Amino acid sequence: MTRTHATGSLRGRLVGCLAVALTCACGAPPGSETEATRIEAVYPSGDRLPANQLKLYVEFSAPMTTRAPYDYLRLVDESSGERQQAVFHALRDGLWDPEGRRLTVIFDPGRIKRGLANHEALGQPLEAGRAYRLELSSEWPDARGRPIGSSHIKRFTAVAADRRQPTAREWSVIAPDPTTRTPVLVEFGEPLDAAVLAWALSVFGPDGERVPVATRVGEREESCELWPERPWRSGRYRLEV
Repeated sequence: MTRTHATGSLRGRLVGCLAVALTCACGAPPGSETEATRIEAVYPSGDRLPANQLKLYVEFSAPMTTRAPYDYLRLVDESSGERQQAVFHALRDGLWDPEGRRLTVIFDPGRIKRGLANHEALGQPLEAGRAYRLELSSEWPDARGRPIGSSHIKRFTAVAADRRQPTAREWSVIAPDPTTRTPVLVEFGEPLDAAVLAWALSVFGPDGERVPVATRVGEREESCELWPERPWRSGRYRLEV
């Protein structure tokens, strides 16, 4: 394999050594009637989040009730033990994917965006240098009205705000050998949005046709593997972003 750096005009796309169509292969099938619903993942998965973090994702093994999700989660300052108030944009029924298995938790944008009243009065939801824990209650009911199997805690430390736009030109693309089904590896050099990775990348083959691939997001969402359904052919591929 060879390591290359993606180059070219972005204008909504990146032309690199490989073009990758992204089909998310994340998540497990819904649980059985007797199996308790569980929390499968919380993203970002890393333990250091920028103070201006906008979103978190909570993924479940089966569909959940969409009613009042913010009743079952809270953010606690680890230093003081105090629950943080008015940190989330608490939509009544939350923001769910169509299957009801992924909740998008949004920090109050009014506190994140500089120059707005909430930002000036209350500051950012997260303070750089402080440790937090996100608590997810075991009483959270799934779509069948049954509480999930266990509670979940995600601990993290807030770091300096990240205001630098991701730059695809700086990504590294490691191309696989032809005639194999080994993945294309795309290294971002920083954590990216786990849910967006499910649709933001596309691969096109030497004939210009889209190549079906499955996606595996890497540790801390700093990389992504793209697995083809069929062996790669020799030729020039295109990765579009």
